[in-house]
Amino acid sequence: TYTFTPAGPIVGAGGVISVMTIGTSYTVTATNGGCTSLASLSFSNAAQLSTPAVPTITSVAASCLSAGSSTISNYDVSNTYTFTPAGPIVGAGGV
Repeated sequence: TYTFTPAGPIVGAGGVISVMTIGTSYTVTATNGGCTSLASLSFSNAAQLSTPAVPTITSVAASCLSAGSSTISNYDVSNTYTFTPAGPIVGAGGV
């Protein structure tokens, strides 16, 4: 039997803990045959990270005088961009 402080979470199949409140710090003890463990170190779950916006690509066709280019118009420096197939790279400002 597992006992959480504060009460609330439950342990399911495979040891998966559920029903935790985001940002709440918990400890847990285990009881078996009348013997109880010491409390665990405290632990908590952080909020889920937000999903990045879908990249918006703006392309300019090549001409006789200049090469074409493509720009990620909603470029965010904190994101990592992966191209399929591999090859292009993203420079400063999403170009």
